[in-house]
Amino acid sequence: MRLGLIGHGISSSLSPAIYKWFFESRGLDAEYALIDLHPSEAGRNPVEDLGLYGANVTKPYKVVARSWVSSESKEARRIGAINLIWRDGGKLWGGNSDWSGFLYSLKRSGVGEVSSALVLGYGGAARAAIYALGVEWQPRIIVAARRVEAARSAVESVLGCGGCFEVIPFIRASSFAPKVDLVVNATPVGWGGSGNPIAGAVFEPPCVVMDMVYRPLVTPLLETALEYGCEVVDGLWMLAGQASVNVRVWFGEYVDPEVLRAAAIRGIGGDAGV
Repeated sequence: MRLGLIGHGISSSLSPAIYKWFFESRGLDAEYALIDLHPSEAGRNPVEDLGLYGANVTKPYKVVARSWVSSESKEARRIGAINLIWRDGGKLWGGNSDWSGFLYSLKRSGVGEVSSALVLGYGGAARAAIYALGVEWQPRIIVAARRVEAARSAVESVLGCGGCFEVIPFIRASSFAPKVDLVVNATPVGWGGSGNPIAGAVFEPPCVVMDMVYRPLVTPLLETALEYGCEVVDGLWMLAGQASVNVRVWFGEYVDPEVLRAAAIRGIGGDAGV
């Protein structure tokens, strides 16, 4: 049985460590490969071409991957992006486990209510977060984007309303950071410690700051938030939460996300700094 993560520039993903542990702990003859698909090949269907049993999808293919499947879950249709593919009834299905992984990461960290949120970015992962926030708390949502009109159209499709969110130019994001309960980084800025997407921002406790980037666990954004006394949520909790959903869909078994997170850290030698 072969599964994999389809994306581009994904060599540092911790997903293989999670599923390698699961396969070995259950005695399964299976593998989980990193499938780096060049953008020039995005028109093909790698799931069918490679005969995969199932797959995860990451940047930059969460939207285009919708064309690879025959049917979608209601959440994937609303979000407009898929990160999970499986076979059922002779068809390829597309789903979205990002939104539930995101929600798990917040609740596990003690977030009980969100009345206002600033989301950085409007790609597939950002839209999953926006969908989760809308389902759970219906907060005021501010989306920071470099392409304002495109972001407005995408977010309206997710939330199904025009007046329950605001889209601002990314350059204004730092000025909104002290005015919200929750800040979410859904951009790749910060991967490998590469920078802070809203450098210079001021945070006001008890604001919670969540970064979907998980290498390092404490990104420059989270370092700044901690300096201001805010609660922070690292991206590995979201990865573990969505991996738990993936395992249930592919294998029909529930595994505690905390166990999967620990497997990811052990897979890189126990370095919690990842």
